[in-house]
Amino acid sequence: MKYVFLTVWALVFVPLGWFTSVAMWKNPGSYQAYLFLAGFAYVGFCSFRLIQEGYRPKGLFESGNAGLWVCLLLLPLCMLPLHGAYETWQRGVYVPSSSGRRTYLSSLLLEGLQTLVEHWGPIIVMLVVCLATLVFLLGVIRHYRR
Repeated sequence: MKYVFLTVWALVFVPLGWFTSVAMWKNPGSYQAYLFLAGFAYVGFCSFRLIQEGYRPKGLFESGNAGLWVCLLLLPLCMLPLHGAYETWQRGVYVPSSSGRRTYLSSLLLEGLQTLVEHWGPIIVMLVVCLATLVFLLGVIRHYRR
């Protein structure tokens, strides 16, 4: 089964690596290609190590580090609320749903914060979510590294 996962990994990451290198070759001055390459290399390395860790023979007193590699894979997802906060900052305001219905508690919270502290309310909430997720994942990583 290990070889099946490694084959699927190779079928996904080898063509993506080729497309990334072609994009960098066509436009070497673009920083987006380098950012994509860095993200691609990070996800590729972490997923490869996760597959290896999952099929590593476990000794009597050995503990696995699969949780470490899962947390390292999830770590960049902490930046999604930060990206949302940046988009909110660019617009200057939180844009509620287009239907006008206030059914979600999160949208009620964000709209209430916006009325209380202007457009900084949603940004503060998204930054707190980002930092809380980051601290949680780093704590789990620290637990697995012991």
